[in-house]
Amino acid sequence: RPSTVTLGANGDSYVEYLLKEWLHDRSRTDKLREFQRAAHAIRERLLVPTEHPRTLFLCEVDKDGERLVRKMDHLVCFLPAVCALGAHSGALPSDFMGTAEAILETCILMYELVPSGLAPEIVKLDKDGRLCAARPNPERRPVSRRCTTRGMSLQVRLAGGHAQPAAPPGRRKPGSAPPPPPPR
Repeated sequence: RPSTVTLGANGDSYVEYLLKEWLHDRSRTDKLREFQRAAHAIRERLLVPTEHPRTLFLCEVDKDGERLVRKMDHLVCFLPAVCALGAHSGALPSDFMGTAEAILETCILMYELVPSGLAPEIVKLDKDGRLCAARPNPERRPVSRRCTTRGMSLQVRLAGGHAQPAAPPGRRKPGSAPPPPPPR
């Protein structure tokens, strides 16, 4: 039965757990191969640039598998951590670290879209590459998620604790470079 391809709700853990299973037991090369196949497919088919430099937006694929849907759930902000850990562990090529950083930058921008500073559950990308918050469901209350924080903290740890995380929302221009790391 056809279904939407998404890494948001209902699809966010699969890729992450493939990597985790291989990290726990490196003899599980079947999990490694499946993780690599999924990571490369995500990068090649689901990521598109936004109007902001150094950002990538993670799309969905419609039920027919023919059209990219420019919708990104906040739940996909786990992916920078997975890409960074995959690159750091040797499961993925090192250039996936750049992919992780570009997706993380988009996740950080999500917090700058609304006055409250809480990222919306869903963001859309218009035809000009601009991020816009999807209309919230009045029946649901905003939920604070740790997905972006997890990606930021893992990247800092992998950099030996010397990386400077991006400034909190509203403290820098969207797409501008974070401050350089302190000298070692």
